[in-house]
Order: sequence, then structure tokens, then C-alpha cells
Amino acid sequence: MNNDYASLPLAERMSYAATLAKAGDMIPKGLWFPSYKNDDGVMVMSAPSPAKIFLVLETGSSLGLTATASLQSINVIEGKAEIAPRAAGGLARKPGHKVEIIKTGAVSTGDYAVTVRITRADDATVHESSYSLDRAVRAELCTLIKNDDGTYRVSATSKEGKALPWQKDTEDMVLWRAMGRAVREGAPEVLMDAPYIQGEIEPPEVPLSTPLAIEATRDWQAAIDAATTSEEAAAVIKEAVAAGEITEDIRTKALARAGALKRAEQEAAVEPEQSAPEAPAVAAEVVTPVEESPAPAVTDADAEYAAKLEALQGA
Repeated sequence: MNNDYASLPLAERMSYAATLAKAGDMIPKGLWFPSYKNDDGVMVMSAPSPAKIFLVLETGSSLGLTATASLQSINVIEGKAEIAPRAAGGLARKPGHKVEIIKTGAVSTGDYAVTVRITRADDATVHESSYSLDRAVRAELCTLIKNDDGTYRVSATSKEGKALPWQKDTEDMVLWRAMGRAVREGAPEVLMDAPYIQGEIEPPEVPLSTPLAIEATRDWQAAIDAATTSEEAAAVIKEAVAAGEITEDIRTKALARAGALKRAEQEAAVEPEQSAPEAPAVAAEVVTPVEESPAPAVTDADAEYAAKLEALQGA
């Protein structure tokens, strides 16, 4: 990143930072801005900060770090960039300075300590810095608890009861404290563009990576689901704004509900005319013509009888 990035115009470097901010959860939480309400009363949820990412990239570029290394090694607290001790140790080795790590004691015995020795490549001067578990306890970074069997364990938890790095990775935390101090004293020139080592800046009481918790006065999702008309769904937005609890999620869901109800209302208002049902087809009656019976044939006996009858009628 350093050569290509540094050669870009300022506008393009800022655009690059804005593009990285769209990566969401891939960006370290320390580079997010906290939740807040905008001028319209809409709650803007925590998200990666383009400004913080830009500061990290600029700092990393000046130190010769890639974009990935910068995002993982540099944090921003109160507008100030601080570099991780791990990265500081790597930067100290680049000019050829010799970096040695000496560990003594153990956490279980309560006397764990680390000494980092830097021998400069230019004048062979030696600079040492040590950090111990006892010093961390005095700085109130953790608490040393003695177990029933005489061994020790480290306790460091958040207000919510979650284990902090000093409890989970005690040895590493002691090492990085010693490393940061050694590089600061023995090779300060490699940190000119990163004036702070991680842990030197007191973080704010509300971590920048933690969205502000807001206790809703009403179940807005239930209010949206209960809406039976588009007007009721739209009214949920107004009520949430008035309560100062509107969020983009509530607004989006309420508008979607209002749109669905509006379409249903329009379809119900314009019903297609129903045509009268057609009478069932009646089969045509087939009239079979009646054939007349042929006249009976006249026999000789019949003719003789008719003649006698005519004679009697004439007498």
C-alpha cells in the first residue's frame, strides 16, 4: 500500500478509506464510531468510521506498513493514533536493530516478568526495558489472586463480567508492555509518525466500538406488526420520532408494512365487476314426427257391404 497509496491525490486516498469503511465487521471495532442521534432524531447505528480509517492508513503509510497491517496494528483513541507493541517491535528490527526478549518467573508464582533488550545497529548502544506482573497489579490493570494451593491466578474483567486480555493472555500483555517501552527508549525514530504505543492513551469510559444502549419505551416491531392500515403503519414512524427512538431499521420496516397495506387497500377498492352467471345450457328438445298409419286396404267384402248399406239408406 505504502508506495501506491502515498502517491495518490488526497481526494483519492480519502475515497479509498471510505470504500474500506463499507467492509463492515471486517474493520476492527476500534475504528468504528459510536451510535448517535442525528439532527432529525434518527438513531444512527455504530459503523466503521472513514475518518479513523483514513488516519490509520496515513499513519501506516508513513511507517511503511501495508493497508492490512495498518488496520490490524494501529488504533485511534480520542483522535490520536497508537500502534500495537507487536508492530513496534517489527519496525525496530527493520533498520537492523537487535531485539532480544528475556522472560523470568511465572504467572502461577506471581513473579512473571519480561525484559526487552534493544541493541542499536548504528552505535551498538544497548537499551533495556522491563515489565512485571507486579507492576501491572500496581497500575490496576489486573488483580493477582492466591489460590488455596498457594499458586496465583490473574483476574481482569469488564463491568459485564467478561474476561479482559490481561486475564486471558497475561504473558503476552506483560511482553507487549515491555516491548513498547523498549522501542520507545531504544529506537524512537521508527515511531516518529506513531507517537503513542498501545496502552499509553487512556480509553474513554464508553468504548468507541460499543454501540450506545438505548432502552425503548415501546416495542416498535410489535406496533408495526399490529398495524392494520397504511396510516397506522406510517403513524408508528411519527411516534418513534416523537419518542426519540427512531432508527433506520424501524423506519424501513414501518414503510414496508405501510406499502404492503396500501397495495391491499387499493386492490380492495377496485374490485373487478362480476358478470351475472350464465344460465345452464338446456338441451334442445328433439321432436320425433309421428308417422300416420296407412289406411287399411279395401277388400271385395267391404265393397259389397257398403253397397247393401247404401241401398237400404235409399229405400
